Amino acid sequence: MHRSFEGGDLVERIDPQTGESTVLATRDTFLALDPRGRALVYVAKAARGQIDLWVARLDGSPPFRLTDGARVEEHPLWKRP
Repeated sequence: MHRSFEGGDLVERIDPQTGESTVLATRDTFLALDPRGRALVYVAKAARGQIDLWVARLDGSPPFRLTDGARVEEHPLWKRP
């Protein structure tokens, strides 16, 4: 389940069984469901000024960055404290 707050400041993924949330997007980001409904596409402006494109499949696998060539790493916004 997803919920967004007024002004688009925050988008979270809510676990319906536990109620725990994971932040998916904040200001200066874009989050969309892919046309096939299989993944979330996440775009964010990185601190270094480039635009990063992330994909998170809805099967629960870890999100991965498409804009980093061979490197794949988890975006800090997807990590739980």
